[in-house]
Amino acid sequence: MQLDILIREDVFSYREELINDLSSIANLMKLRMIQAVLGSEGLSGLLLYDRKRALSHMIVNENDSDDNKIFTIGHEIGHFVLHKEELLNGKLCSFTERIGQLLSNNGDDALEKEADEFSEKIIQLLLAIYKRRSGTQ
Repeated sequence: MQLDILIREDVFSYREELINDLSSIANLMKLRMIQAVLGSEGLSGLLLYDRKRALSHMIVNENDSDDNKIFTIGHEIGHFVLHKEELLNGKLCSFTERIGQLLSNNGDDALEKEADEFSEKIIQLLLAIYKRRSGTQ
């Protein structure tokens, strides 16, 4: 999913702040963000949980544009907030006891749509804060 055309220009104007603030939110939630090249075409991000170590990681495709990274970070935070139970139970992307064995969310479009909507809302909220702070709203 892409960012709404109406907020794309604002995202471009505040891209550094958005990446920094969304990364800070992830860190506060103990969700470690890693940027890496994701080989699968069209794959922008993953949310992983290592049960053995009880660690959560968000992998973001470093080759994506800044606006896609921003949306992906918000999307993965959305999964972490809205679908944490599914993540902990291995129903979202998760590392099992055998490190490296990846489980997918089985294409659950409802979960993906919820994470997309979460991303849009958190980005819109941050943009409103930036505009208000700068006096442009």
